[in-house]
Amino acid sequence: MKICKFCNNSFESSQKNQKYCGAKCREKQNGKWNYERHKPARLKYARDHQERANELNKTPKRRAHHAQYSKNRRASDPIYKMKINIIDRCRRDESCNRQFSCKRLEDSLPHSYNDMWEKLVSTIPFGYSPKDYLNGTLEIDHIIPVSKYIILEMGDNEFKKCWNKRNLRLVVKEKNRERGHKIFNFEEVKEYQIEDLLPMGADIIYKNLAVYNKSVVL
Repeated sequence: MKICKFCNNSFESSQKNQKYCGAKCREKQNGKWNYERHKPARLKYARDHQERANELNKTPKRRAHHAQYSKNRRASDPIYKMKINIIDRCRRDESCNRQFSCKRLEDSLPHSYNDMWEKLVSTIPFGYSPKDYLNGTLEIDHIIPVSKYIILEMGDNEFKKCWNKRNLRLVVKEKNRERGHKIFNFEEVKEYQIEDLLPMGADIIYKNLAVYNKSVVL
């Protein structure tokens, strides 16, 4: 009786040099041996390949290529342009880590990019189309401005209220610039039924001021 070197089971054999109970164990042992033998070389190749890829991404030519690609896509893909605009706006906020990834931002938002774009399309003013967003005629506007929220970190409750799709709309660029970043009308808040999205602690104040039917300016 002999002991198989792979499965450690006993077997009978008339051959003097037989080490395995069958072809299956022999093939598995050879595969394991080859894997261990070439593992350091494969790992070294993977590390070298990743290092070369990282160096390539840092080259001016690569950065210029990516910048041109992003520019062309922003001119043809409205969802991509919306995503880049949201990322740029969030990165200007000190409460949000500026070095976050695109995927991490979408996980922190209350809605997916596709859902947000579908909502924005429904708010396009009469006589305009999604193409006007691509050419810059229309801009994303917060009904309740971002400056009214006290956001402590990306993904907290105030962040999600600020970027809730019901708080977003597309407006003409000139109107958005005239309105500014600190003025909003509480009557619009009631019209869009987004009282639940008011900043924490501000809902009672704004509701009292709304009695006078005036714009709230802080």
